[in-house]
Amino acid sequence: MSRDWKTTYAASASSATHTATFPSAATAGRKLVAFGVAPASVDPSGAWTEIAEASDPALGDLSVATLTATGGETSITWVREPSASTAPRTLAGWVESRDDLGAVHAGTLAVYGNPSGVSSIDLAPIVTTVPNCRVYVAVATSNDGSAWTPTIPGFTVEDVVQGPANGAEPVRLAIATAVVPAGTTTVSITGVPINPAMVAVFALEPANLTPAPAAETAVEAENRQTGVDKATWDVSGIDPTIFGYATSMSVARGTGIDLKIHSPNSAWTGVVYRLGWYGSRGARQVGTLGGPQTTQPAGTVDPTTGMASCGNWTVNGSWSVPADATPGVYIITIARADLPSARAHIGPFVVTDPTRKAKIAVKLSDSTWQAYNHAGANPADIHNGKSLYGQGGSSGFTADKSLRAKAVSYDRPLLTRLYYPQTHFMNSEYPLLRWLERLGYDVDYLTCAMVDADPTLLLGRQAVISSGHDEYWSAGMRDAFVGARDAAGNQSNLLFLSANEAFWRIRFAADRRSFSCWKDTHDAALNPTGLYSGTWQDTRSFNNDRRPASFLTGQRFRLNGIAARSLVATAAQAALPLWRSTPVAALTGSQTWTSPVGVVGFEADEPADTSSTERPAGLIRLSQATATVTGQLADDNGDSYNGSGTYVHAMTAYRAPSGAAVFATGTVQYSWGLDAVHDRAGTAESPTLQQALTNLLADLGAVPPAYPFPAGLEMPTPVTLAAYGFPDVSAPAAPSGLQATAGQTQIALTWSAATDDTGVTGYDVYRDGVLVQGGINALSHTFSGLVAGASYVLGVRARDAAGNQSALATVTASTVTGVPVLFTLPELDAWVQTAVPAATGQLVLELVTTEIRGYVGPARFDALPSLAPLKRVALDLARRMVRNAAGLRSTSRQIDDYTQTDTWATETLQAAELTDDDRAAIDRALGDDRPSGAFTIRPTGRPDRGPWRRW
Repeated sequence: MSRDWKTTYAASASSATHTATFPSAATAGRKLVAFGVAPASVDPSGAWTEIAEASDPALGDLSVATLTATGGETSITWVREPSASTAPRTLAGWVESRDDLGAVHAGTLAVYGNPSGVSSIDLAPIVTTVPNCRVYVAVATSNDGSAWTPTIPGFTVEDVVQGPANGAEPVRLAIATAVVPAGTTTVSITGVPINPAMVAVFALEPANLTPAPAAETAVEAENRQTGVDKATWDVSGIDPTIFGYATSMSVARGTGIDLKIHSPNSAWTGVVYRLGWYGSRGARQVGTLGGPQTTQPAGTVDPTTGMASCGNWTVNGSWSVPADATPGVYIITIARADLPSARAHIGPFVVTDPTRKAKIAVKLSDSTWQAYNHAGANPADIHNGKSLYGQGGSSGFTADKSLRAKAVSYDRPLLTRLYYPQTHFMNSEYPLLRWLERLGYDVDYLTCAMVDADPTLLLGRQAVISSGHDEYWSAGMRDAFVGARDAAGNQSNLLFLSANEAFWRIRFAADRRSFSCWKDTHDAALNPTGLYSGTWQDTRSFNNDRRPASFLTGQRFRLNGIAARSLVATAAQAALPLWRSTPVAALTGSQTWTSPVGVVGFEADEPADTSSTERPAGLIRLSQATATVTGQLADDNGDSYNGSGTYVHAMTAYRAPSGAAVFATGTVQYSWGLDAVHDRAGTAESPTLQQALTNLLADLGAVPPAYPFPAGLEMPTPVTLAAYGFPDVSAPAAPSGLQATAGQTQIALTWSAATDDTGVTGYDVYRDGVLVQGGINALSHTFSGLVAGASYVLGVRARDAAGNQSALATVTASTVTGVPVLFTLPELDAWVQTAVPAATGQLVLELVTTEIRGYVGPARFDALPSLAPLKRVALDLARRMVRNAAGLRSTSRQIDDYTQTDTWATETLQAAELTDDDRAAIDRALGDDRPSGAFTIRPTGRPDRGPWRRW
């Protein structure tokens, strides 16, 4: 039980509001206690609860407030009360965070406004009924310039804060605390000024120290550990005297990762951090390492592509990843040993656990980081190099297509954050990571090269997430995402929390440590390799593998950066499950809900339903906003981005035939609504967007752990994806088990029922590819009017209520050339031989025909009403016999004598397959002639001709 931190605040200037910044972000579940004194009435803003207020019109106001942190709070702001006639002007404040505090103890809260002329104050005794309450005493003055410090026996004076005399109104605040046993505690204050003072006193009960429940996921358990403040682990720049890179973007736990560090002035040290939530601190230290002073050599520059590589640098450091390391995103902060302030980052990179798959997989946008990275090959001038956008140098970066490289390498330091922070991990991928880890989701992280090399990594997940500015995709990456969507039975739902996604086609080198992107779209011609490398959506003939992102995501890139807009939901989307437990759900009529500005940006997509040929079937909108844009719209080929006109933003979704759902936010920065800690900060978190994503992930099968769950949100109960109202675009499965029974001029076709997610409503039958009849509600059809001895391709399709048709199932059959005679059951005497051998306990039935001379060909046996169980068995045998005769014999069978037994369709029915009712019916049919072993049934009115019974 302890204090996390405490801080004081003294206004530096007269102001209507005052904000005290915490030493570190608050941890979820901690109790924060705050005091503020001002010469006018003040209140804490936001979610704070003001539990006491000692005020005097002549003195000012002492405000006491508490807050149970949800995690991530970084400050408190005091504002004037709504009824106050004047602003606070100056203020003195004190705040602390503790993990051992509970509720205000009943009956202990009191405030005092004391007359002048006294130097001591005796408060009413404090009575506590539980032990170890922490008692706070706050003493404050206004308009008193004396430097007083109180004495309170039994209490520790924590701090005395003096506010400046802005407007000749100095304020002073003293805080004292004590932990007291159950019983009565007296409070006597001396050393206060002669002028009047304001006093507040109260006791907080000890916290409920019941331990947290066992963590439900490894990520939840990991984030319960103590983190490190961002000021310690984050390095936004790169020192010119130390930098480097890791030789892989991913490493399995229990193995190691090598570093190549340029540190010409001294040896270097490194600290390894895992990125996460960690009570909003954002990272946890998990290891240390170091290496020698090293001057790395100049790298190489490919003369054809302009690609710089530092692959020839020497490995001078490594980190052995613990075997129990939690999978996640890691960085290494390196620093000169002789000058620790000279620092740089290595990474981000991914630690994996190859033995398991988490429910959620987040694919990083690392290929895009490198596309914008212009680090050169010479460590003495590392900024002098090329990216896929232009040329860098000591004076900065020049964006010019004519100066661009045609390929880039991972084997070099990463400068992207310095020049293009909007496309770096820390802009929009990091806040998503913080949110997922804050809620304790079971999550893995993947790199572009991992997905390109092994598409099975995406299979069988509840959700695969594309995050941030995910612009550069290889064919292997695209195939992996399509395969994950379409792998029926092992499919994954896809969630694109990204924009400008899958835009440029790249081609990885064999080792996946570099990739080419010639950008044929800009050159309007195929590059010299003969292998297309432009935008996936380019409509021109040199793109011989056109697969625009919209086919996969339901979105197409439209709004170029840098844009900052709001996501808007209307009453038309209010009923969607995505928005349950949010203000959107209550919208009616023309009402709208608008997100903080910046959530739509810095680049954004447009829903593909604006083009009927580019959209996936069944695409729906989850939000909608329309604007007029000047100079920021992309063209259809993705070549120019300065068009003007109407722009539509909408989140979208559709359901693939496999059952997988594909959701897309159409913006790089949806995650800004999830967490406010990111580069280019300033956009407020949005509880509405937090709830919406939590709802969606639950509906996709990923419900977050129950503890800790952020206050103010509602734990979602999952709903089915059908509740989103997706149009039915899934075709039924093709019918199976086709069997054809041929006659001279007709063929009877039967099949097994097809399956469909919403149900089959009928079948269409075809002959030689031509529709014969549609909407059949049976599992059979007889094709008539055929030519004897001819071959036909017969087919059947299933259809559902939405009109979706299955694939055509076919069978080839030929009519017979004999002269068959069709008999109904009354015309064809059917006889059943029955025997029950004692040794096997089996009932043996054989179908025979009698008294028929001539040819017996395919016969139709009409169903008879009220068939007894044994009759039903006999009729089934008859049908099977006829099918065998038609399907296995090319000529008809001649029956010369009625005593001949036809055993084509001999069937054995195991006794175990008979129900009690079947046995009873057979016993009744056999009557008294049943022997102990084999038995016979004599036909009525006929001599004994063997074991026959006539039906």
